[in-house]
Amino acid sequence: MRFPAGILFTLWLIFGIQRTQAVDLNMSDMAFDDQYEGCIGEMENNISSLLAKEKQADPEFSSTWDAAEKRWKTKKPSVPSGFRDEYGIAIMAYSNKTSNLYSNFNSAVRNYSSRDTFHYHSLHFLMTRAVVLLRSSCRWSPWSVYRGMKGIYFEPKEIGVKVRFGQFSSSSTSQKVAEGFGNDTFFTFTSCFGAQIKKYSLYPGEEEVLIPVDEVFTVTNFTKQEGKNRFVLKTTKTRCHYYNCDYLNK
Repeated sequence: MRFPAGILFTLWLIFGIQRTQAVDLNMSDMAFDDQYEGCIGEMENNISSLLAKEKQADPEFSSTWDAAEKRWKTKKPSVPSGFRDEYGIAIMAYSNKTSNLYSNFNSAVRNYSSRDTFHYHSLHFLMTRAVVLLRSSCRWSPWSVYRGMKGIYFEPKEIGVKVRFGQFSSSSTSQKVAEGFGNDTFFTFTSCFGAQIKKYSLYPGEEEVLIPVDEVFTVTNFTKQEGKNRFVLKTTKTRCHYYNCDYLNK
């Protein structure tokens, strides 16, 4: 039996559903993939009040953000032109795997329903801008990266199908590091738009490349080896998003 990826992945996180159930890897149509084209300035004008509002409503978000902000002030690496402190703090907060913010945010992004029920507009905007500024195009050679997952078994509908991860997805330039996160489903892939966040992460040793929600990949190979699912994906060098300026209702 197969289930939509976003719904089943969320159920797996919450209830620990049986690992034998297959999850379709597809274009993740339910994902919140806003790229804020044409409204970046307006979002920037609103971001301080929006961030304060969403932090006040979510103690986990608030405490994780505040801890990341303190760390950022002591670490603060060199940044590209136009890169605001809030972008770096957002990545640092997201990369804190000891906080529930990471899983709560990913679940909300994968299963977006409306702007009024989504409580991470500020974090989503800041992370989206951070990734774009760190890696905005395919004029560089694509990353060769790996992503390992434990306890969940993705499967493609067929070889050659186009897919997205449907969330901000952690990957690593180190196969060994990726295998440490799990190998029930393991991805070997290239990415044009993933951003290397080693300098901004709480865990620089993970050699992390953060994949944006909207990057599109082609499944070039899929195998099952001793009950483990193995994917090879190739970036299409394109992005696909269904939402734009949704918070501003445009």
